[in-house]
Amino acid sequence: MTKKLIAFLILNTSFLISFSQTAEELNKQGLEKQKEKKYAEAIKLHTKAIDKNADSAKYYWARGYAYYKLEKYQLASDDYGKAIFAQSSYWQAYDSRGFLYTRLGMFEESIKDYNMVIMLAPNDTVKRSAYLNNGVNRSQMRDFEGAYKDYMKALSYDTLNADSYANLATVMDDLGKPEKSLEYSLKAYSLDTTSIGPLVNIGFLFTKQEKYKEAIVYFDWALKKDPNEALSYNNRGYAKLKLGDLDGALDDINKSLKLYPGNSYAYRNRALVYLAMKKTNKACDDLQKAKEMDFAKTYGNEVENLIFQNCK
Repeated sequence: MTKKLIAFLILNTSFLISFSQTAEELNKQGLEKQKEKKYAEAIKLHTKAIDKNADSAKYYWARGYAYYKLEKYQLASDDYGKAIFAQSSYWQAYDSRGFLYTRLGMFEESIKDYNMVIMLAPNDTVKRSAYLNNGVNRSQMRDFEGAYKDYMKALSYDTLNADSYANLATVMDDLGKPEKSLEYSLKAYSLDTTSIGPLVNIGFLFTKQEKYKEAIVYFDWALKKDPNEALSYNNRGYAKLKLGDLDGALDDINKSLKLYPGNSYAYRNRALVYLAMKKTNKACDDLQKAKEMDFAKTYGNEVENLIFQNCK
């Protein structure tokens, strides 16, 4: 047998091994690529799995997540929808699409998906998370009473869950019960001292009470635990602004926007700093950015009023 023929047989055997892979094997390989954050390669493998079995919900769901990680949100949404079409009881696809919709600001659509998760999910832990996420959606829609009800439902599944108390704390101030907000924040932190959210909320409560030095203490504490906590930088920046530390405020808010460029409130805060610095053009640019990001939908008409007062 010649060397060329031996080489051909080796290559041909390799081809047959590849060709004979099952859809399940290809999907598992795709999931391994996702663990390695090689999402483009994962998509190719999931697609091959789908080509072999177009009726499997989990293959579409897996590919949808890879698209999501690549910020190809429409393709991710499409795949989650295909997973649901393939298997209407596949709650994981509703859960992932609900998370995506929240990320895109599609709060009502997200609530519908999480309601399906609550109906279909097999365990209380998943249902509790869905109620928490619905509460977040309703808070973003400024339906604080509805958010409170969802958070209380989440709490009913586990009365020692720190996240439920932390989320409850975020709406109590808007419901006119700031003392309950502080109580729930402290309770959340006592249950989980690694949690950042309660510290941020306590700092925010002090900010609303115009106790800016006390607020900064809590934001500092949160940032020691997590130096990449964007909301703490933004809120600390606002507190520094109110104390007259304009350079410190600008530095903090710039850090916040670098970490979380989708926060319209940070653009509003930076605009206030620029106005205090008499840099009106930069302030108006930020106010326009906040307006384009639908600041009013979540926080009211303050940005539009500031544009009217300061920007020609």
